Amino acid sequence: MQDIKYHPLIDCDSDGTEKVPMFFCTDEKTIRQEHKMYLEEIIPEYYRLRSVKGMSASDAEKLIIHCPCCGKAMTAIVKARDNHNLGLYNCPECNSKKGAK
Repeated sequence: MQDIKYHPLIDCDSDGTEKVPMFFCTDEKTIRQEHKMYLEEIIPEYYRLRSVKGMSASDAEKLIIHCPCCGKAMTAIVKARDNHNLGLYNCPECNSKKGAK
C-alpha cells in the first residue's frame, strides 16, 4: 500500500494563476499549516487540487497547475466537488509517454 502524497503548490507568476508543486510530503497536517493550496495524490499520477481556505470553482478553473513529475501544465479531468476539493488533474505529457511504452 502506498502513502498518500501531498504536493504543496507555490506561485510561479506574479498573478498567482500559475502553480508549481514542490517536493511531496506524506503528512497533510504539515502541508495545510504552511500552504494555502496543494495537490493530493491518492492514485499515482492523478492529483486533486485542494484549497485550505476555499476557492470558487470558477477561480480554480483559471489556474494553471504544473505536473509534479515533468513540470508541464496538467489538464483538469474532473470538476470541483466543493470549494476545498477542487479539480482532479492528470498530465497529458506523462500519459502519452506511458502509452508509448
